[in-house]
Amino acid sequence: MSFAMTLGNMRANGVHTLDVRCMAFACHHETILQVDAYGADIPVPAFGSRMVCTRCGAIGADVRPNWNERAVPCLFGTQRPRASYRIEQKSLE
Repeated sequence: MSFAMTLGNMRANGVHTLDVRCMAFACHHETILQVDAYGADIPVPAFGSRMVCTRCGAIGADVRPNWNERAVPCLFGTQRPRASYRIEQKSLE
């Protein structure tokens, strides 16, 4: 029995992207991965071993839910996410 968070559980908590970080020495490249196209039963850690760093070529990465994406509660409803970056999708063309 696995106790790892699944994409379905992550989405139920209001998060739809993964924070992916290269763990190679002196690289630490970071990106945000959109995972809406993947099934709800896939565990979040399953993505780590399949990641290849586009900066240094290292295989494997630290993959976690992008908790910065969630709205921050405040006295006047909800604020925008605290992320200091934009999520960009590049076309394959």
